[in-house]
Parts: sequence; C-alpha cells; structure tokens
Amino acid sequence: MNQLEKALNLPKGKDILNWKIKTLARSPKEIMITQLGFAAFHVMASSLFIWLG
Repeated sequence: MNQLEKALNLPKGKDILNWKIKTLARSPKEIMITQLGFAAFHVMASSLFIWLG
C-alpha cells in the first residue's frame, strides 16, 4: 500500500470524529486511578531501594 492508497482509505464525514472505533476508550476516573497506582508502586519501590541500599 502506498501513501496515496492509505490517504484514500481515511474515514470521511461524521466517522472521522468517531475516534472510539479504533481506540480503547477509558473514563478519566479510571485513568487517574491507574496513574495513582503506578505512582504508589514507584514510591514504594524507591523507598525500599533507598532503605535497603
């Protein structure tokens, strides 16, 4: 597939704004909980590394 064929296959009309078709949509609350979990894990791992090191 060349660049022109790829450009011709792009969604058109109202479909172009429907980004949920090809992405995994998550709620902002779920994203925040995941980020807090990663941050807590990072803080605990860093604390253990400093404490044991």
